[in-house]
Amino acid sequence: MFSTMLRYGVAVGLLSCVTLYVSSRLIAAHPQLGLYAQLLAELFLVAGLYLGLRAHFERRMEISVREAIRVGLGIGLVSAAIAAAFSWIYSTWLDRGFMDTLVSLYRRQMVEQGFRPEDIERGVARMRQDFSIWKQMLSNASQWLTVSVVVSAVLGSLFRRTAIPGTGARP
Repeated sequence: MFSTMLRYGVAVGLLSCVTLYVSSRLIAAHPQLGLYAQLLAELFLVAGLYLGLRAHFERRMEISVREAIRVGLGIGLVSAAIAAAFSWIYSTWLDRGFMDTLVSLYRRQMVEQGFRPEDIERGVARMRQDFSIWKQMLSNASQWLTVSVVVSAVLGSLFRRTAIPGTGARP
C-alpha cells in the first residue's frame, strides 16, 4: 500500500509541478490558458488516483472504501507536498516577480472594467494580502486532499462493485 501511495504520489506531484510551471508562465501572456493548465494538474491528480487505486486493487483483488480512501489520501498527501514545495521554490527563487506579474494583470483587468483608481489600489492591496504564498500552498493542499478523499471514495465503491477488465477480480 505504501509503495503504491509513494509511486503514484510522486508521479502526480512531478506532473503537477510541470503543469504549475507552465501555468505560471502562461498566466502573464494568456490568463485563460494559465487557468486551464491549473485544471490540468487537477486532472492529473484524478488520473493518478484512478491508476493508483487500480494498481492496488489488482494486487489485492478486493478493496474496501475505507482502504481506497486511505490509499487515495496517501497519494494526495505526497503529491500535494511535492506541489507545495515546488510552489514555494518557484515563488522564492525561480521567479521572485511572479506576484508582481499577477498584480499588474489584476490591475490591468480592473482598469479595463472601469474601476476608480482608489478602488484599484484597495483591490491590489487586498490581493497582496490574500494571495501570499503560504495561503496559496495551504489552499492548494486542502483542495487536493478534498479531491483525493472524494474521488477515492467514489472509485473505491466502484472497484468494490465491479470487476476491472483484464484483472480477473470479481465483485
